[in-house]
Amino acid sequence: MVKKSNLKRYLAISAFLLAIAGLAQARTITVGPGAGYDFDTIQAAINTASNRDTVLVDRGVYHENLTINGKIITLASNYINSNDEDDILQTVVDGGGAGQGIILKIQNVTTGTVVTGLTLQNGSDGISPNSKFTLLHCRITGCDDGIDYESNSGGICMHNVFEHNNDDGIDLDEDVDIEIAYNIIRYNRDDGIEIRLQPYAGSTLTYNIHDNIITGNGEDGIQLIDYDDLSHRVFYIENNIIAESNQVGVGCMDKGETNEDYRAASIPEPVYIINNTFYNNLYGITGGDNMVVKNNIFAEIDLIALKEVDGSSSITYNAFWQNGTDFSNTSPGVGNYLNSNPLFADPANGDYHLRSQAGRWEPATQAWIKDDVTSPCIDAGDMSSPIGLELFPNGGIVNMGAYGGTAEASKSYFGEPVCETIVVGDINGDCKIDFVDFQIMAYHWLEDNTPVPPPPQPPQPPQPPTRR
Repeated sequence: MVKKSNLKRYLAISAFLLAIAGLAQARTITVGPGAGYDFDTIQAAINTASNRDTVLVDRGVYHENLTINGKIITLASNYINSNDEDDILQTVVDGGGAGQGIILKIQNVTTGTVVTGLTLQNGSDGISPNSKFTLLHCRITGCDDGIDYESNSGGICMHNVFEHNNDDGIDLDEDVDIEIAYNIIRYNRDDGIEIRLQPYAGSTLTYNIHDNIITGNGEDGIQLIDYDDLSHRVFYIENNIIAESNQVGVGCMDKGETNEDYRAASIPEPVYIINNTFYNNLYGITGGDNMVVKNNIFAEIDLIALKEVDGSSSITYNAFWQNGTDFSNTSPGVGNYLNSNPLFADPANGDYHLRSQAGRWEPATQAWIKDDVTSPCIDAGDMSSPIGLELFPNGGIVNMGAYGGTAEASKSYFGEPVCETIVVGDINGDCKIDFVDFQIMAYHWLEDNTPVPPPPQPPQPPQPPTRR
């Protein structure tokens, strides 16, 4: 019998040993053609898997329709070990064609269930989840909807490519709570992201859509579809590039209608549209009665940059350049720059970094280069906005556009060579300590902009046994 004085210690040791035993039992189950693998079909491996197991799929084309139901597992290609994008492109689950069924159903799981490093193609939907899960580094193409989030789903959707789908890249229905970040969402026949705001009165749902490239979609880049009554939702649309949409960058519809007709619906839910770049869309933003539109760039919008963004909406510190019309039935606030060429690096080839004589990031060379001109959108955002990860010299004020507040923000230029030495007290980086530095410091006095830690990454599975 265990003495009471030792009971807590006994229970703690028992729990520790059980945890170690559970970790030790986690397996890597291999899938591939021919000998040397545990299974030759993915679904058979999923059926065998237990919680914390990894189903590791080798390169090949698998003609299957899959279901993960009630299992906290990782379904992955060898990309999780190699970081080789060819593992994504060459590990393919093919649903057999549009109308032939959903390629992957996700049911009764948590964000601990991870799908990563696969290409899903040719299905009625690429993925249909009804619970939260994590989707990373996948390519979904040739489906109706790339992913169709249903009631009580959401989770994490990062570093994926949704392209050439027959309807929407990402479709969200009913009560979804989600982070959509660092994805490429392009050339889908309908909307890049379509969100339906069906009636909902539970805990507030958050739609955090940031750092995506949303380009070349057949209708809207992002479409919000309203229903009756105010629902408990909030939207954060930040640091995205929304370009080349055939219709609207961010379009608001109502009455459950998705066919875009530029009605500019008066959606009452709060929508924060901050630090985005809107380029060469037919319209920029249409509708919205409770929007914060701040630190964005609207350039070469064919018809109207902001149409009927009204009600209690706030439009401040945005740049407008060569649009058909900047505002229609919209009342802009302070700090907006009209007729200001943002001086994008190379918009024809999708590079919307701002030119700077002090330095801008060039993705093609993965290096900082200096230009012979400096964009007026540098240091032109709202002074109250945090500068985030902008590198020094950053002027102490956030840049406008998709890269403002990020580590790829173009650097501030003060009419002379960049200061080689960082001087204590020189907040804006102009090599001087003066009243401007004091003004910036005073403006942000006692602010707490401690960044929210990123979501935990899924644990890396053990290496599979070497095949002989």
